[in-house]
Amino acid sequence: MNTMPGFTPFSMYPLLFQESGISYSELIDRLVTLGLERHADKQRNIVDAEELE
Repeated sequence: MNTMPGFTPFSMYPLLFQESGISYSELIDRLVTLGLERHADKQRNIVDAEELE
């Protein structure tokens, strides 16, 4: 299953980053890392909000 249609090494988005020196695998690593960080931030906000109750 392709969960990100059009997001192959030959799609426009990865090719744009490749032109700026970021490889496809590095782009994937960065996106996953940013997603994990965002999730952790949201979890912290939920916990913080629950502590205020």
